[in-house]
Amino acid sequence: DFATAGADFKVASIGSQADSQMLISGSPGGFLAAHLMRVDRHGVIDPSFGDAGVATLPLAGVGGPGLSAIASTPQGDILLGISTTHVVNGGASGLAVVKFTGSGRRVLDFGSGGVAWDPGKTDLPAKQIVVARNGSFIALNKSIHLATGRGGSWTTHDWAIYNSNGELNQGYPGRW
Repeated sequence: DFATAGADFKVASIGSQADSQMLISGSPGGFLAAHLMRVDRHGVIDPSFGDAGVATLPLAGVGGPGLSAIASTPQGDILLGISTTHVVNGGASGLAVVKFTGSGRRVLDFGSGGVAWDPGKTDLPAKQIVVARNGSFIALNKSIHLATGRGGSWTTHDWAIYNSNGELNQGYPGRW
């Protein structure tokens, strides 16, 4: 039952919560918002989640929504990887994660202005988010760079470790 999301809804990632409810992120056409939905095992949208079953994150950027990974914390919150050009003012780039409560409400005191991000990393969204028992987490992305005129390419893995409140843990280099 994706009628709530619209006919042109584009799924970006799928995850689950501890109670086996499925989480689906994506965007409607136009990429002006990111949607996070929770569905039961029959695929029916949970109307108690967000607003009528959909948590909405307004996006400031253009192009694709830049959504990627979903992870649940042991505390029941939801982390969503997203491209920073959509949520950080000034066109800054870096790994970014936004946080929602388990009931689909945005956590605005998470990180800086509701966004945990590591400036200076590539602008691709986190491809994977791994959460520790204490709620701290690692966000990872992979960038493939094409070598112009050399016929080769190389891969850069950007990663950042965050405390459970979304603050960047400065003790790690974040690239290999």
